[in-house]
Amino acid sequence: MEKITYNSWSNNYKTPFGALKVDSQVVFTINCQLPAIHAVYLMIHKDFGQSFQIEMEAVKEGNYQTTFELSEGSGLYFYYFKIDYPLNNHVETLYYGNNRYQLGGLGETYYEIEDIKQYQLTSYLYDDPAPEWYLS
Repeated sequence: MEKITYNSWSNNYKTPFGALKVDSQVVFTINCQLPAIHAVYLMIHKDFGQSFQIEMEAVKEGNYQTTFELSEGSGLYFYYFKIDYPLNNHVETLYYGNNRYQLGGLGETYYEIEDIKQYQLTSYLYDDPAPEWYLS
């Protein structure tokens, strides 16, 4: 049984946390405890925009990491992970995405691409500080 862990609410897996300014860099880390791994990819796309498949780098045993720049403008980005692993002389694929309730945090393993619930990341154009009355 595969053991894959990613938590969108934890700085151990995604940093920085929360909505990010356009052109910010986001570091994604996923932990994959499989007997063998061929490749791990961050699959991310801008809503109504470009899609990216980024191969993640093994940074320590079981951890794969990549940095993505939010360069496609403000709005929503959706992402999940694709894990290719060898099985019986060919490559099989697993997917890891948001949990079935789409609440963020810890996700789930998916076996069919059509079933994936994607994580969401918001990118904004400029800082909009809270009004003084709200902070009191």
